[in-house]
Amino acid sequence: MKGFKPLPFLALSLCLGMLTACGSGHPANGPGALNISNKPPNGVVLSPYSVQMSVTGGQAPFAWQLTSGTLPPGLSLSPQGVISGAPLITDLNSDGTAKIYSFMLKVTDSQIPTSAYQTGSFTVTINPLPVVTTTSLPNGTIGLPYNATLTNSGGLAPFTWSVTTGTLPAGLVLAASTGIIGGSPTGPSGGFPITVQVTDADSNTATAPLTITIVGRLQGNFAFSFNGFHQGQPFYTAGSFFGDGNGTISSGVLDQNGLAAGDIISDAPLTGTYNIGTNGQGTMTLTFGGTTYNYDLAPALKGDLKFILNDSAHPQIYGSGVIKAQILPTLGIAQLKGNYAMGFFGVDNIGNRSAGAGAFAADVSGNLTSGIEDTNDNGTVQSQVPFTGTWVPDTDFATTGRGTVTLTVGPNTLDYAFYVVNPKGELIAVQTDAVSGGASLSLLSVLTQCAGSTGNCVFSDSSLSISTVMELNGMSSAGPDVQLGVGQFDGQGNITLFQTDENKAGTHTVNTFTGTYNIPIGSTNGRVTVAGLGGGAQPIFYLANANRGFYIGADASATEGTFEAQVNGPFSLPSFLIAYAGGTIQPVSSSVTNEVDFTTIPPPGGTMVATYDASGPAGQFTDQMLSSPYVLGDDPGGTGKNTTGKLILTAVGSPSPTAIVYMITGPPAAGQDGTIDRSNNKWASINIATPTGAADPNPRLTVVQSTSK
Repeated sequence: MKGFKPLPFLALSLCLGMLTACGSGHPANGPGALNISNKPPNGVVLSPYSVQMSVTGGQAPFAWQLTSGTLPPGLSLSPQGVISGAPLITDLNSDGTAKIYSFMLKVTDSQIPTSAYQTGSFTVTINPLPVVTTTSLPNGTIGLPYNATLTNSGGLAPFTWSVTTGTLPAGLVLAASTGIIGGSPTGPSGGFPITVQVTDADSNTATAPLTITIVGRLQGNFAFSFNGFHQGQPFYTAGSFFGDGNGTISSGVLDQNGLAAGDIISDAPLTGTYNIGTNGQGTMTLTFGGTTYNYDLAPALKGDLKFILNDSAHPQIYGSGVIKAQILPTLGIAQLKGNYAMGFFGVDNIGNRSAGAGAFAADVSGNLTSGIEDTNDNGTVQSQVPFTGTWVPDTDFATTGRGTVTLTVGPNTLDYAFYVVNPKGELIAVQTDAVSGGASLSLLSVLTQCAGSTGNCVFSDSSLSISTVMELNGMSSAGPDVQLGVGQFDGQGNITLFQTDENKAGTHTVNTFTGTYNIPIGSTNGRVTVAGLGGGAQPIFYLANANRGFYIGADASATEGTFEAQVNGPFSLPSFLIAYAGGTIQPVSSSVTNEVDFTTIPPPGGTMVATYDASGPAGQFTDQMLSSPYVLGDDPGGTGKNTTGKLILTAVGSPSPTAIVYMITGPPAAGQDGTIDRSNNKWASINIATPTGAADPNPRLTVVQSTSK
């Protein structure tokens, strides 16, 4: 009797499409319908293979046969339905990749007088032996989250991963089922060679040698500057050192100058220690001039490290500084050839605030030419003062980045010690002239123009074309004067918005202007004049690069600062979701409280939680906590976004204030995997009120940058 086959064409299409058991014959009476109930699994070359094909229904015993197609070479089908053997190495494609084999099996039962049968179409993929395809692993940083996924090809899932030789860095673990190496390295730094092994379902293995390099967040060469006060008198420091990644500072040197004779140090050896915890904050000691001082650190992920002097043994000394990763020159002073913009601040010989900005060029012999600067000494402005100079490298220039520079500014000769941060990017310098001789004190920041170009820079109105964030410090007759805000430029000479929040000795105002700016066609020094920003004397800018430069005010506060591009607005509350580290920059008065902090902003945004250390006239504080809600500052439509990146914080916890925040660098767009890299997120804030709501008479400017992605 023939089996009953309704809708034969539909059955055939299902057979070909699903590659499952199709086609059957059934006797009129007897056991239930005969069906093939499993399918053969995939295999791996040279690996033992065995599968018992099974059925439901029908009547045993059953007979199996291959009716079409080809089994992978090395495998055979027994009459009892066992496919077994070992796939040959030749079972792969000619390029060594997995090959698919298609075939049809038929099973027949033993009913009498008419047997039932069932046919099925199947595919089996023969894979190559497993191979570890990961060839390198990313570096890890002590105290920061680490994540790397091992990958493989070939073999048969599921896979199991293990480390067979060597040891993972402390703090990291390998997930056997996923191949993910995760955790946070705890140190020490160094290279950790390991052998990883992947094992497939057939117990085939593959190994690969790999190395994870762990670095510290203070590992390598660094240059630093410090703005401090000793018994109320200012001093300024610049220097460099080597950090080994494991807590030791060596090969250091520094220069310091101050109004007090005891604060003057030249080319002094420097050693120290440091420790960075898993919460992103750390401590540091520096020993120079026969004394050891204690500092607190706030290291960011890609940005600068902020630090403060916070030493109970020296309560009369405090201040803030910044540590920058150093790229040392390898070709000597000739490598510093290029065009530069600079900004500087300090005090004159009787302690009044002074500041300035300018530009110059340097040749391969260290000659400084085409120098021009605008200065402000306690409200006395000098415009476009020419200067020349020469910088000379120390004998250890290649290991410390230190040299000296002598400037001739009008009738005056000024001497500085400088330190290279990056020979095609940045230098810092401190004036070394004795104040007793009538000299001023200055701390300089020097940026290469035109992104390190060795030729002449050419600027125009289009060099200012987007929104920038201004970070400005000054000293008024009433006390510290800080401003933070945005300048929006259209690239055609128009300032469409110049908005700053200002705290002048406790009085908070919001200044909003429009105006114009002018960069002469063919300008090579980057000097920018502006008009219409209020009714007073107008500031001057010097561009280092497009949308980045130095600001010098013509006001009595001798305001000075920097501006840099703001991108990826408008902003929303989640724009700030990340962990940050940072601290106070450029305290202009001994009345200013200095701080370093570690701040987290959990989803969905709107609240930040900070741990901070502080030092200043009120004493030393460590591990202080605050929780601060924040709201968007210029969102009258309630859209949840704003265009300036302005936020308002209302802090809870003493001695932290209510503050104004502006985003400096916004988060880039989400990647294809939906993640957002916020590692370059950065924002600045000024405090405008005390926790009680009263005006804060000692305003400060704080900058933080992200500590993780």
